[in-house]
Amino acid sequence: MSEQIKTTQHTWPKSTPLLHVKRPRDGGIENPADVRAVSDLPSTMLLGALDRESFRLSDDAWHAVYRSSIPDTACALSYDIPAHEFTVRWTYRNVICSSGKVNGEQFTYVLRTTNRDAPARLLAELARSIEGPLNLIVPGGMAEHMNYLYYPDGFLMAVACPVPVCRLAVLPDVMRDIDGDDRISAHVSADVQLRWSVVNYVEGFNKEPMTEPLSADAFTIRQTGLPPFKVAIWETNKDGIRALTVRRRHYVLTLSAFLGDLEVVISHLVGHGLIATGGDRESYAYPDAHEFAGLVMPIMALNVPQRINTFDDRKTRRLVTGRTADDPRVLEPSGEEYDPQRYQQFARSAETATADMYAELGLA
Repeated sequence: MSEQIKTTQHTWPKSTPLLHVKRPRDGGIENPADVRAVSDLPSTMLLGALDRESFRLSDDAWHAVYRSSIPDTACALSYDIPAHEFTVRWTYRNVICSSGKVNGEQFTYVLRTTNRDAPARLLAELARSIEGPLNLIVPGGMAEHMNYLYYPDGFLMAVACPVPVCRLAVLPDVMRDIDGDDRISAHVSADVQLRWSVVNYVEGFNKEPMTEPLSADAFTIRQTGLPPFKVAIWETNKDGIRALTVRRRHYVLTLSAFLGDLEVVISHLVGHGLIATGGDRESYAYPDAHEFAGLVMPIMALNVPQRINTFDDRKTRRLVTGRTADDPRVLEPSGEEYDPQRYQQFARSAETATADMYAELGLA
């Protein structure tokens, strides 16, 4: 089978956009000093939507709160009209991201109150809240890529999760469910791309089928629906540790969502079985295995030419993801719009190629 894997001639479609979730928004009036009614305020700010009932107005000040569906997550905003001064306090799960004052005559000045250590603290809290219950990873060292705030919605994040060929057909349903969720206050976009990753299974700490190259490749092909980009081999590092290296190809669903909506978006991925809850982390199968974990990171990290290395809790296997910036489509979007019929053709084409390959390799 090893030679058949090397020489298979089947081809799979490379990428396609999914439904772009759009949310109407009102940017408010230009000068915050002119606010006289709740309708004068922006409809969203940093972590969520305007709580219209929170609006208070006096002769010399106004106050409002923007709320997320995430517990203990909100942006409280006040403005001293004579002083032209904002007072801002926004928190993510009780982590204080901003607590300060700034003079300004535009709402964009609110962003200037963000604490410098907010990105690192936000990512640490995000990892604490999602990594335990879900098969998700917030890679370390990402705070430096969380250095840009979009107005008015704040930090833009990405979720990238492997998707087997047999699950491609469900992705339009996922996006339709996200689109129909009124808890989501800002835009969400998504696409599917054919990518690669490498998994190192440390010798002596793994069980069948990850103890022999051919069985490891055959199992991985069944899980992903795609042949590896190179057959599995044994490798030894400089410390003398030997590992079975499996070099996979698979589809990746990448969604972009703002931090205030991120956990709601993730809940839809969980609901459709694309991200495992709890489960057997010692498994090698989708979606429970470490090597099928979703990665959560700042959107700017997708444009950085670096590989991301993550280990399972027991240090028995290492996942190395492909550098996103190696693929020019990520940096230079094609501009294609989502088309349901074209997506169905994309999924069917991938499923047909996989079925033909299974028959050829005797895996049907």
